[in-house]
Amino acid sequence: MKLFRSFLAAILSFILLLLGGCSAFVLRTELPVKVHLQYNSAGDVSQGTDIFTRRQDAVVSLVSIGSFSAEMEFGTIVNVTSGVIINREGYVLSTEFAARPTYVDENGETYTGTWTAVYAVLPEAYGANNALYRLEIVNLDEESGLSLFLFYDQFYISENDGAEVEGFPIVAEFASADVPGQSCFAIGNAVGNVINEVQFRYIAEYFYRSVTSGIVAFVDDVDDSLFITAAVSPEMYGGAILDQNGYMIGLISEKLQQVDEGGNWTFTENATRGIGVKSLLDYLEKVSAKLQIPIPYTCLLYTSPSPRDRSL
Repeated sequence: MKLFRSFLAAILSFILLLLGGCSAFVLRTELPVKVHLQYNSAGDVSQGTDIFTRRQDAVVSLVSIGSFSAEMEFGTIVNVTSGVIINREGYVLSTEFAARPTYVDENGETYTGTWTAVYAVLPEAYGANNALYRLEIVNLDEESGLSLFLFYDQFYISENDGAEVEGFPIVAEFASADVPGQSCFAIGNAVGNVINEVQFRYIAEYFYRSVTSGIVAFVDDVDDSLFITAAVSPEMYGGAILDQNGYMIGLISEKLQQVDEGGNWTFTENATRGIGVKSLLDYLEKVSAKLQIPIPYTCLLYTSPSPRDRSL
């Protein structure tokens, strides 16, 4: 009987893979659970104590798992990026790289993953001991270069006063970046890309958050991009660009590149492109309308061409 059940389970799993269209996001192997965490805040935000530090805690590290080989139990680690929690419900905004990772082999060949799972690592302030928490993909939009995720489990967070509430207490608050020359900070995971170097269950132990500073050098109103002088690494893609008050003025998109004298593409030092607030909010509104689900966010000091701004 046990042998028959194992055989039946294998057949059903194979059928689910065929019906799932090569998307591991629909293949749930476990039910959501309630996660209880303690957020150790740096101070009382209502009194303006260390607001900037608290708002950094909206940034999480992301691990994308692909199906390029069967060498590891959970698949090959194909990408390490960053994301930003945008509301208490646990929606996470990032770039397309988190939802569609690529893998470059020793011969320089690039492969695009199709069966993908994504996990998040919360900041140290949550006391989660670098645990990996599963995310569900909500949307991937290659045109805008953005992706949206949602925490699979239910989170209950208590702060210093001991009161426990459902959802995440620290989320991104959007604001515009209209003034070139203003100070800014790039926040994201800076572990370095550790593809195929460590086992999956140990990967989160290597994560740490990086904060670099610079200025907004230029704002392109045509495609709503901002160019900053803060240094970033590829693992910070999808992280937040904050102003000096901790408001999010953009999402880290990519390091700029240039052609050297030998005709090779190289990264330009301290030159980073970010996706502007207008594009980020337009994307969230587009996903909300498409899926017919509310996606709350908080936005300050920003005027949308269509009066659809909303706050938590």
